[in-house]
Amino acid sequence: MASLMLLLDVPPERKERRLIGFVQYGLDVSALAKQGVSWNWSGGHPSGRKWPMILASLLLDDTDTRAVPETVAFHEDAQTYYGTGCFGQMALYWMDPRLGQRDRYEERPPETWQPQHKSSEMCRVCCNAVARVGTALAARLMGAVQAWNHDAFFDDLDRWMRRDDPFAADRAPHKRPAAETTTSIRGRDVAGLLQTAPDQLRAGNPRQFVRHGRKGVWVPNPHPTAYEVRQHVTALKA
Repeated sequence: MASLMLLLDVPPERKERRLIGFVQYGLDVSALAKQGVSWNWSGGHPSGRKWPMILASLLLDDTDTRAVPETVAFHEDAQTYYGTGCFGQMALYWMDPRLGQRDRYEERPPETWQPQHKSSEMCRVCCNAVARVGTALAARLMGAVQAWNHDAFFDDLDRWMRRDDPFAADRAPHKRPAAETTTSIRGRDVAGLLQTAPDQLRAGNPRQFVRHGRKGVWVPNPHPTAYEVRQHVTALKA
């Protein structure tokens, strides 16, 4: 919300104080990340750290501000990845297992979900996607998709905001979650704004964050082909 307010066409003096605070916050996050701090745990609490850092780096024309160690992960990135969803989705969500056993549940049929899978889905629809759409919109309006460096984050929110449901046929008898297409931003056609945001280069290095002992590591995460996804969906139905 703060960054979208900074992008409004209002006199600069009305935005100056907010802008200074936002950039300072981004620099603070960068300093912590360079010391190895990560924000990749829990269901929905640690979102919102990465974008201020990236925006600060863009406004200050300093790429070093967003050059953090490979061991660092931000919540939005650690929870999104590419896979073969049970309804045909390719950009998927999961909840980091730091707070208990968690699996990549969106690749499983909902009728097989265990309590931990259901709690992950609850966090997806109640707390995360609705709050992240504004961040994705601001980043796109700023031409910062490549600088963000995690394409699955944007693709997952594109799936969330689509007015139509391309997975309806494979989803039956399950219904699309009512929260999809909604956002915490009120009074604006966010889906339309996302569609009209400028085309731009992607990062093009898909990867996912996985647990490794008490920490985590980034591993390659190739985008599946449409054929691979269809084979997975068909196998689940068999």
